[in-house]
Amino acid sequence: MNNIPSANTSYLYRAYGLNIESEIAFPEMEIGQGQADVMIQLASGLPRELPEPARCGWRFQAQPSQVLLTTTQTYTLISDGKRIQTELKAGANIRDVRLLLLSWGMGALFHQRGILPLHGCAMEVDGGCVVFCAASGVGKSTLTMNLLRLGYHFLDDNVAAVHKENGQPIVHPGLKQLKLLPDTMKNFGLSPEKHEMIHSNESKYTVILSENHANRALSLRRIYLLKRSRSNRLQMRELKGQEKAEALQKQIFHARYIQGLGIAREHYSQMLWLAGKTQVIEAILPDPRPQPEEIALQLLEDNARRNKF
Repeated sequence: MNNIPSANTSYLYRAYGLNIESEIAFPEMEIGQGQADVMIQLASGLPRELPEPARCGWRFQAQPSQVLLTTTQTYTLISDGKRIQTELKAGANIRDVRLLLLSWGMGALFHQRGILPLHGCAMEVDGGCVVFCAASGVGKSTLTMNLLRLGYHFLDDNVAAVHKENGQPIVHPGLKQLKLLPDTMKNFGLSPEKHEMIHSNESKYTVILSENHANRALSLRRIYLLKRSRSNRLQMRELKGQEKAEALQKQIFHARYIQGLGIAREHYSQMLWLAGKTQVIEAILPDPRPQPEEIALQLLEDNARRNKF
């Protein structure tokens, strides 16, 4: 169902350390309270072009403090890290619009606010946050489900929004949903027919898991970069120096906005700061693949060992 929202309705949510007041319902978010930090609004008459864009790319224009997104379903303007306005085109599917705002829209907003977003699954492990980054098809979703089955909680399955608080990297809970392929769902006893597709052109489904969602901000302790190889065993290697910084840069969520927003220098300083505060481990996963439960346990064992030092 399309269920185009009304501009007369307002919701208040809490995600990524922000209070978000929205005219669109987001069941993926926790209910919030207090004064809004961010407004998501339905709009009309948004500009079709920015007056002096510093950078133009596929479906976006960016200039200091503003990003304009143009898709087949919306025009969306993200301004000053405080406001996301979206103008719906005829026939817009609100499910697709939600995904746009939570990915491209929030990505722009994070960069405008000086929040450093990593593209990965953020998990609560042993009292801290561990982020698992991986390219599509490596097995991150299966790993996440195995960690949840072992009793761990997740902060967000797609982005770790890193704040600098008291000089330390802190990750706040984000969305309480997972995006899973039908085969992954069936392997864990979930029926795709009972869940909503994430987008009309994607094969993944939204699975909301409130009971498995972390309810507090956590210190970021470690980042694992998951990769596949033809090795017959799991291999771990801690990255250092320039290699570490370059590997982190590749994990930045929607980095394409950075140049246009005019924040390249600030972003690079943030990234070097994070590299100095957090361990980055390259985890080479074996292929052919062992049992997913075995990989989850080995990663947990490695994390626990590194916590002792």
